[in-house]
Amino acid sequence: DVSLVPIVRLVENIIFSGIDMGATDIHIGPDTKGVRVRFRIDGRLRHAMYLPKSLLPAIVSRVKIMGSMNIAENRVPQDGGTMISRKNLKYDVRISTFPIVDGENIVLRLLNKSQLILGLENLGFEKEDVETLNISLNMPYGMVLMSGPTGSGKTTTLYSALSIINSVYKNIFT
Repeated sequence: DVSLVPIVRLVENIIFSGIDMGATDIHIGPDTKGVRVRFRIDGRLRHAMYLPKSLLPAIVSRVKIMGSMNIAENRVPQDGGTMISRKNLKYDVRISTFPIVDGENIVLRLLNKSQLILGLENLGFEKEDVETLNISLNMPYGMVLMSGPTGSGKTTTLYSALSIINSVYKNIFT
C-alpha cells in the first residue's frame, strides 16, 4: 500500500537518527503536544522530535510489524525484536510496547552487535568477581540474576556469560 511508505520511512529515519546519535534506546509515545520521540544517549533521555498525534497509531503498527508483534492487540504489553543494518553494522533491536491512557508507548533498545565486547575479563570486573561468576556459571543448576540501571552493562555482561556456557549439551533460556 502506497500510503504506508511515508510511515515506513519515518520509523526508519527515527531509528537511523537514534543510531547515528549513539542512542541505546528510542522512546516513542503520546504526550499533551503530540507524539514525543526521545533518545537515550549516555544514560539520559533527550528530546529528539515531536510528531502529530494522528501519526501514533500508524507508527505503533509499523513498529509492531517490524517486531513480529500482534498489531490488533493494544490492551496488553508486547515484546518483539528485529535486526537492522546501518553503515555496515548490525543492530539487534528489542521492541516493547505498552498501553497508556492516550495510546501506546514504544521503547526500542538498540544493541550494536559489532561493538559487543565479549569476555568477562574485558568488562572491568575485579579478578575475584570474574572467578566467582565463572564458578556460578559452571554449576549444573542455579540461576544468575542481573540488575542495574539502563546502560550499566547488563546485556553485555549476560552475552559474555552466555558465551562461556553456550553448548549443544546445555539447555539455556533467558
